[in-house]
Amino acid sequence: MPDWDKAPVTKAALWTSTEERGPSALEREWAGQLRNEGDFILLIAGCCKRLGSTGTWTALWWNVSAEDGDPDAQRAAALSDSPTAVERFLAPFSRETRVRIMQELWRGARSADDLSEAAGVKGGALHSHLDDLMQAGLVAKEPNGAYSLTGLGCNLLLTITELAGITVEDRGADGLVMGDLR
Repeated sequence: MPDWDKAPVTKAALWTSTEERGPSALEREWAGQLRNEGDFILLIAGCCKRLGSTGTWTALWWNVSAEDGDPDAQRAAALSDSPTAVERFLAPFSRETRVRIMQELWRGARSADDLSEAAGVKGGALHSHLDDLMQAGLVAKEPNGAYSLTGLGCNLLLTITELAGITVEDRGADGLVMGDLR
């Protein structure tokens, strides 16, 4: 568990001590708001300092059914988008090479040659990955020909890699262990 002593979110909102396990105080409070099957509350927020500027993002979906509402009419989180939309959203992160490209771009704008060396791919293969990342709105080509991460690319790279770090443990030759590793 991270050391929350200097975090802007109080430990009391999360866990009262570093030994505490299970749902945090905030999660328990939110769980009390859920009334019907399919109700959900989702908050994704972040702030990062990169290349001298600060970027923040917040997304909150509150789909808790009204007491007098029809729970079947509510949009459940797991069923809200088609599998095709979910696949399109996650596809840019489904290739190690694309994640390497984005991680290299995190350090700042890079030329195709720099990205080729960092990602270990050349020519058409590199440009195919770059085209897919640009089409997804995660990478942009600058007027000088260099590539850079967009704001969306920064936010999603941070979010996806943090989620992977929380839920996936790489045990080398023994493979990956998936699940809540808290």
